[in-house]
Amino acid sequence: MDRVALETPDAQHSGAEHPFVPDSGGASFSEFDLTLLNALQISPRGSWAQIGTALGVDATTASRRWRQLSDDGQAWITAYPVGQHHTNAYVTLECTPEAVHRVGSALCGLNCAYQVERTDGKAQYFAAVATAGPQALDDLVHDHLSRISGVVSIRAELCLHVYHEGGGWQPRTLDSSQRAQLTTPPSDPFPVPLKASDRPLLDALSADGRCSYAELADRCGVSETTVRRRLGTLTRSGQLAFRCDMTQQAAGWPLNAIFEVDAGADLDRVGRAVSTWPEIRLCASTSGRYNLLVYLWLRSAQDCRRVEERLVALSDNLRVDSRRVTLRPLKRMGRLLGPHGAAVGHVPLDVWRDSSPRSA
Repeated sequence: MDRVALETPDAQHSGAEHPFVPDSGGASFSEFDLTLLNALQISPRGSWAQIGTALGVDATTASRRWRQLSDDGQAWITAYPVGQHHTNAYVTLECTPEAVHRVGSALCGLNCAYQVERTDGKAQYFAAVATAGPQALDDLVHDHLSRISGVVSIRAELCLHVYHEGGGWQPRTLDSSQRAQLTTPPSDPFPVPLKASDRPLLDALSADGRCSYAELADRCGVSETTVRRRLGTLTRSGQLAFRCDMTQQAAGWPLNAIFEVDAGADLDRVGRAVSTWPEIRLCASTSGRYNLLVYLWLRSAQDCRRVEERLVALSDNLRVDSRRVTLRPLKRMGRLLGPHGAAVGHVPLDVWRDSSPRSA
């Protein structure tokens, strides 16, 4: 995730603890739920009339069901800035047994950690972070994370290229005609720098990507016309993206697996091939001891073996360096997740910057 650095006093990290409160339970999505969510993945801020027409239902039915899913934490829409060059990295942490929950809470409270998972194996945590640059990443890892009581070791790999990311994953429940009704023709992006005055708008849309223009205007202290104009400019310029996420357990993909792969000279070919798999959530080339990170949603533990067999079959040069299974997802795109994967809280997204005192 690329994110512009906006100067705010609390942008580095949240100092509050984030208890994991019970979520709404292990319900499954209906067929209509999945088609509705697929529609919102394609058109996150589309009108309910447009979405209802594509799905063959009235606007009120679509709107009411979305509100139920959103209120229950089963689905959410997040807005986040893109197009700015920052350093994204994947961090693996090992900690002492008595520090596991303390370290997890600290990671989840970081604005720059947009994904946090507790995994099996020796290293208990996997986190995806966004920083202002390599120096800021060094500061985050060695001057902040390393000082959390109970942390034993930290390893960070830079993201060099993304072949596929979670915002591109879809349940694929819509036909081509429905998708066409929801797809907006692409516009030619033009540079529009984000400004400090955009912070209230970004924070509001980070918490609720379908926040109404009237509510956005109220939060930003400007007119509704001004909000519409600014939001339209940021979206058309490619500086702001929207992403609809859902509870993976309810969608029928209850298991996460992380493979660290050395694809050798076949990196690009393997990365492009893996990015087409329906279960793929993240495929990115990285620095460090392996050169490809593969992260998937799976339907069963048995699928881990099948995935590894498919990976190895892609290239004679490919070697799986490690494989891990997520025991519990704790955070995704700023949403704190409960035991059944539903959203139970929100931490605004931001990049980490050098935390050393700035000169006046």
